[in-house]
Amino acid sequence: MKKMFVLAATMGVLLSILNFSFAQEEEGIERILVLREAKQHKKTTVAVEAYLVGDVLEVTTMARMQMRTTKLRIYNILVVGPKLGRICPKTREILTATAEEEAPFSTTKLGGLIRYSEKTKEKKAKGTLTKELAKFKIPADKIIPGKRYQLWVDVQSVQKKGRPVRFKFDLENLAQLISQ
Repeated sequence: MKKMFVLAATMGVLLSILNFSFAQEEEGIERILVLREAKQHKKTTVAVEAYLVGDVLEVTTMARMQMRTTKLRIYNILVVGPKLGRICPKTREILTATAEEEAPFSTTKLGGLIRYSEKTKEKKAKGTLTKELAKFKIPADKIIPGKRYQLWVDVQSVQKKGRPVRFKFDLENLAQLISQ
């Protein structure tokens, strides 16, 4: 019995030391906010929150449809730019929707048939939530300073099959942030 107790105590101490050392490594890496924006087209809203961790771009995508019975599927997520081409995510993970309230996004409502301009305001999106986390490995040697890089998100209805709707978000300071 004493041997089991000593073994359990030793394992507990070793695991806590390992956990502490891994936590210290993660603390040294800084998460830099690159983009936090939402766009709305008709009844579909897509919100994007992107952080740069080293040379990995972590993108959390939230898609909502204002109709309660319709659920959206995030069809594709791409990073697009000169010399990069179109980069697909290295990992994609579906996140579970939680009941906690999210902060309002700066939402851009795209122009329709009569109005061609965009309208921006702070608001919370309503409807059925679909949430995904995608991680992109951005090669620093292929980033050209001063060029325009974008994040493309394609969203499609699960019930109604059809052509996906593409939302384009500008990654304005990506070249400056990666070169630091």
